[in-house]
Amino acid sequence: MRHSIARTLKLTASAALAAFAFTGCMTQATTDYTPDGGNVVISQESSNMGQVLNSSSLHKDGEGGSDTGEQALSNHSAFLDTATCVDSSGQSHRCFVRVVNFVSADTTNVRERMDTLWLLDSNGAYMTSFHPFLATTIIHHRHVIKVRGAQNLDIQFNTTLTKKTDSTGKVLVWNGTITGMINGVAVNATIDNVTRSISGASCGLPEDGSIHMDRNGVKIDLNFKGAGKADVVVTGKKGKQHHGTLDGGTETQKD
Repeated sequence: MRHSIARTLKLTASAALAAFAFTGCMTQATTDYTPDGGNVVISQESSNMGQVLNSSSLHKDGEGGSDTGEQALSNHSAFLDTATCVDSSGQSHRCFVRVVNFVSADTTNVRERMDTLWLLDSNGAYMTSFHPFLATTIIHHRHVIKVRGAQNLDIQFNTTLTKKTDSTGKVLVWNGTITGMINGVAVNATIDNVTRSISGASCGLPEDGSIHMDRNGVKIDLNFKGAGKADVVVTGKKGKQHHGTLDGGTETQKD
């Protein structure tokens, strides 16, 4: 069922993307600071990935309901299930897979998030039950397809969270890469020591650390400030810089 749902959604997304390309609706990144929604989406997805760890129940396909603050809006629903997945080294290990997807009635708003997680204990052994806050290392991959109006993306997060203790207490330190397409432009990014505090059996939003992106030669640096906020520095191809802020779903240009 999961693979059928994912395949149907991807075909719908592909058709929508093709329609936008045909009508010339793709929004291209330029050397000027023009918020096109891509920076907001990267920040929102980064924040949401941590919330997946806070899931209190294992949703099965077709169950529906709310998970990590999201309402499953269609029969596709949300689920978090156990499976066996091949990791980057080519080895198969127990993993946990979660999918949230949505297609609006007119197909202009399409989204799929597919999360795959591997949990490793302090001995490096792969855990067989979903208890992320007992893990020492969490490997978290996310594939996102999203189309909304003239904005679209297809991106892959490959990340690792490592549990550590700093002056504030226990934290998860997040590193990895982001690749794919945002609004018709290739994106390559690195996630650099983004931290999330751990309180009991939940983790918070990114508190500090950064994401460094290259979008067709335009450099974008997101520096997290906690509470769903980040500063943005955009460096154009000729070296001119622009600054802005992200706050939830809003991007504001300062200069």
